[in-house]
Amino acid sequence: MFCRYVLDRLYRGSDKKPGLFLCLALIVDVAFAVQVPDLYTVEIPIESQQTEQRLLAAKKGLGDVIVRVSGSRNALSNERISQALGDPDNFLKQFNFLTRKRVDQEGSEIEVQMVRLNFDPALINNLLRQSGLPIWGVNRPNLLLWLVQEQDGNRSIISAGDDSGLKQAIEDQASVRGLPTLFPLMDLEDNVALSTTDAWGLFQERLEQASRRYNSEAILAGKVYFNEQAEWTGRWLFIFRGETLSFNVHTKRLEDFPVDTINRVADYLASYYAVSTDAQQKGTVNLLIKGIRSTQDYALAGTYMEKFAAVRDVFVTRVEGDLLYMDLVTEGQPGKLKEAIALDNKLVPEPPLLGEDGREILVFRWRP
Repeated sequence: MFCRYVLDRLYRGSDKKPGLFLCLALIVDVAFAVQVPDLYTVEIPIESQQTEQRLLAAKKGLGDVIVRVSGSRNALSNERISQALGDPDNFLKQFNFLTRKRVDQEGSEIEVQMVRLNFDPALINNLLRQSGLPIWGVNRPNLLLWLVQEQDGNRSIISAGDDSGLKQAIEDQASVRGLPTLFPLMDLEDNVALSTTDAWGLFQERLEQASRRYNSEAILAGKVYFNEQAEWTGRWLFIFRGETLSFNVHTKRLEDFPVDTINRVADYLASYYAVSTDAQQKGTVNLLIKGIRSTQDYALAGTYMEKFAAVRDVFVTRVEGDLLYMDLVTEGQPGKLKEAIALDNKLVPEPPLLGEDGREILVFRWRP
């Protein structure tokens, strides 16, 4: 849609008409800082490839996708969602069976049979809108985890290179909720910046200093150990935009430990970023993008804005030199859109302007 508009503007008055190949050349790949791939795809363990097993997996998979995209665990209690879960194939694009290697709690590698389910994004989003549920788009904050595990009296920080069952369980649950996660490298720089003692003590200032190299939006630091009541105990400190949240988790099984932890963090972040689909909150946002210097920039800027969950439609109002003016039809509060844009590094915010009609114009500078 936007590509067609740009080409019409650029070729207006010319007898040359651009072909499809030119349009495709304009829409080149862009490396976004934090973008969750396969948001509408899940892999569910199954016992066999029989139809009954596959249907049960599809029901669970649809539920997982709904929670992941809406950002709300309460979504599954919605009446319309409950009806949809009764026939998950209505929302399924395709599926295939595969085998994955996993590490069990004893550290042994095992093979697990899975079914990979690809759900239709448009159908899922429409279902959420009809159900009055929010939509959390693909741009999401990266979560950096500093986790100290105590076993047999020894304490160690789980690193990006570890293949422990606990790390895998955390990553699996983060995938269920659509949270991109990052574990520290624990190289010389990390070991100098943060000792195991500091991490175990959950000292916020040291944790924030050690995290700067990773440029992560959110930090989750924790320690896990086996207590006298034969429970796995976790103490957590969640740091996000100057706010902190402390909580404890107790489980009988170590593999259950990440579920409550990641759910709490995902719920918190979703409340911040997920966009309301309430029709009464729809509106228009005036936008000015500076630094548009080429045909490619024009095309990329439009398709870039269309990918945000808060944006329903994009209209270019005028082009003046390197300035691109847009009206965005949005869902939810405009602040949600600004926060989603802030997760990426393609647009650099500048002070807003006041339009001739008295409305605020959000201003950004395009970063090639």
